[in-house]
Amino acid sequence: MFNNLKKKCKPNDWSDFNLEGYSVPVTGFIHSKNNPLENGMAFGGVGTGCIDIECDGTIGFVSAFNSLSPRRGPVNMPMFGISCGSESFLLSTAPLKNYPEDSLNNVQLRRAAPAKDIFYFGHYPMLDMEYITDSPVRVSSRFYTPFFPGDAAGSNTPGGFFEFYIKNPTDRRLEGNLVFSFPGPSAEEARGNLKFKHSVSKHGGAKILTVKNSDKLGYSMGVIADATDSPRFAAGGCLNVDGNYWSHIGHAGTGGGHEYRLPLAYDQPGGSVSAGYDAGPGKTVRITFVLSWYAPFVQSGGAPICGDRGFTDGRTGENNNKEYTHMYAKRYCCPLNVARRLIDSAADIKRRIVAWQSVVYANKIMPGWLKDTLINGLYVITEDSLWVQSKPPVGRWCKNEDGIFAMNECPRGCPQMECIPCSFYGSLPIVYFFPELAVSTLRTFKAYQYEDGATPWVFGGCTVGSAHYELTTPRRGYQVTTNGISYAAMADRAIRYLNDRALLDEFYCSLKRNMIYTMELNTEPDGVISFPNRRASECWNYETEWFEVCGWEGMAAHAGGLHLAQLRILERMAAEKGDTEFLKRVQTWIADGQKSMEEKMWIEAPQKYYLNFKNEKSGNVSDYIFGYQLDGEWIARFHSLPPVFDPARVTETLKTVFNNNVRLSKFGAANYVTPEGELAYEGGGLGIEYNANDFFPPELLMLAMTFMQDGRLSDGLGLAKRCMHEIVCVQGKSFNSPNLIRGDRTQSTFGNDYYQMLMIWALPAVIENKSLEEYGSDGSFVKEIIKAAK
Repeated sequence: MFNNLKKKCKPNDWSDFNLEGYSVPVTGFIHSKNNPLENGMAFGGVGTGCIDIECDGTIGFVSAFNSLSPRRGPVNMPMFGISCGSESFLLSTAPLKNYPEDSLNNVQLRRAAPAKDIFYFGHYPMLDMEYITDSPVRVSSRFYTPFFPGDAAGSNTPGGFFEFYIKNPTDRRLEGNLVFSFPGPSAEEARGNLKFKHSVSKHGGAKILTVKNSDKLGYSMGVIADATDSPRFAAGGCLNVDGNYWSHIGHAGTGGGHEYRLPLAYDQPGGSVSAGYDAGPGKTVRITFVLSWYAPFVQSGGAPICGDRGFTDGRTGENNNKEYTHMYAKRYCCPLNVARRLIDSAADIKRRIVAWQSVVYANKIMPGWLKDTLINGLYVITEDSLWVQSKPPVGRWCKNEDGIFAMNECPRGCPQMECIPCSFYGSLPIVYFFPELAVSTLRTFKAYQYEDGATPWVFGGCTVGSAHYELTTPRRGYQVTTNGISYAAMADRAIRYLNDRALLDEFYCSLKRNMIYTMELNTEPDGVISFPNRRASECWNYETEWFEVCGWEGMAAHAGGLHLAQLRILERMAAEKGDTEFLKRVQTWIADGQKSMEEKMWIEAPQKYYLNFKNEKSGNVSDYIFGYQLDGEWIARFHSLPPVFDPARVTETLKTVFNNNVRLSKFGAANYVTPEGELAYEGGGLGIEYNANDFFPPELLMLAMTFMQDGRLSDGLGLAKRCMHEIVCVQGKSFNSPNLIRGDRTQSTFGNDYYQMLMIWALPAVIENKSLEEYGSDGSFVKEIIKAAK
């Protein structure tokens, strides 16, 4: 499998090319030394933890053994090397250490030479790499893990494959060894149980090394032989970054004058396996490695613990570390069990991945750059997801089949579970492809709803002082006035897409209670579109919303529009439920809110737009042009609801935003612009400020879609493309989704692995002008992906 990625690589842009196994051309960004990747692609499934595979061929961050926050790594350790005769070659561009003289022959070995370059094409959950080395053989690889849209259980498999192709371009027979080295769990991840047993077993034609301690924590790594081949097999300890070890992977039978050996394992957690190859002139040999891991217990503090160490609650001062059980431990009993199941279905796993991705690549409506970002955007589910069983400390309300599925906002920067605005931005592909997981999350929000109707801000995490992966300590947070629209929109997406009346019945009362709570935060005239006039936040003495560091007060176009969108969702639900009394209340709130918005917030000079905020009591007014003031309108249109704002004024506002906020940003749209058309900033609410050039990419995507919904498809697509081009092609963040980036220069202000960026999955329905109900029907873009993945 040699795709000549080097020839297809474009500097700073996407490429269209043919790829082995795909019947249609693909679009992607090919990374190399000259087009570096900031963070490697995640190797893992849904709720399994993962291993990041870096562009230089090393292991990056690792969460497979439950070092979730802080995350272990980057490990910076090569995984693979190859020999040809007595010469050794590293399949990594990273340097090695420790090159002593050979103790047997007292001669200096020829050092294992690092690769000159690696051409790297990630299309999650698949990764193709081609290695540029001095070896007489050519080497390419394809890595893949089970990730199947429509199959949550199958995607909840902790492991995958590393498939290598070794081509002999010469006219003579070549032989050598391909080595796979893996460090295993760290001492902390082993939680003090540091004695690991190494054992080798067979499964069909595969040979498997299993390394585990008495707690069953560990992994299996093995070699799968082709039907016509039975490669030489060896197992040992981890080679780490030791140049002496890597220099000894050549085999003695070729007259190299030194002994072929892997390091001894003893009882250490690291391991290695090797497979011999024998390639005739012009022939290609395939060798496939399998890797599985098993670490069934996860700590709410985000990191494995030993003894009495734990996480101290910032609010109570108590040690509140809790232990949850991974859902995959319900399906598998040990790493060898996982490896055997993977081996039994290896060909089918690869077929299913290629099939569902081919549906995306074959689509004639979506532009190529969008196809690439749709596919790779899904990586963040692996980085951020946690799926645990319904065992204590999870409450008895939780169904066994559900467990709790939750996403962490940003494990390396703002670790907290199921931050509700992040899930508003990022839940759509979960609804599309794993609806049972989306419902699990919604049921958790419902179970944690406060008596007064407030919905939680998080299940637990850093901004509320609890453990970073806490799932049973909900807090209402500090964006109380906009928590409700997130909850309502997430529920409505599931109900509409699944066309499930039973879901409406299940969640209606909860959503109704939250709607009443939201409206009662300010019952004064104009209160429908206003910030709370009493303290509602639990964690800060400040009332804010999604744009949390901005100063907000009184009536606000953005938060007010979100309130009206929430009311529109509940208006339809109340009508469907036949709740005429509540329907009248909702319609009154809508009429009052729209009257306040159109009569008190709209201005026409010097430009046409809605005021940022206006407090008639204090006299404070912000007349900045807020670039994202129409979010509520996007929600209403995406959910096929009546308008929130006056439609004619939406068109005028978009003109103003395009001519000001978009004009002043190279890659997005500025948050704030003065009425005179100059950059501005609004901040200080939490003691910090956004830079005037900062913007949130998921918000930018919503704005781009609002242009599309208003008949400006080209402008909207262009706006979205330039944002994603900056993130993917310039900043190299295909697998490190940011939260906040600069619009004036190449710089990310904050965030890693933000699942907010899954907002990209809303674009196809907007481009096709399809409703959620239509996307839930057979034959839709989403349903065809699911069908192909079976």
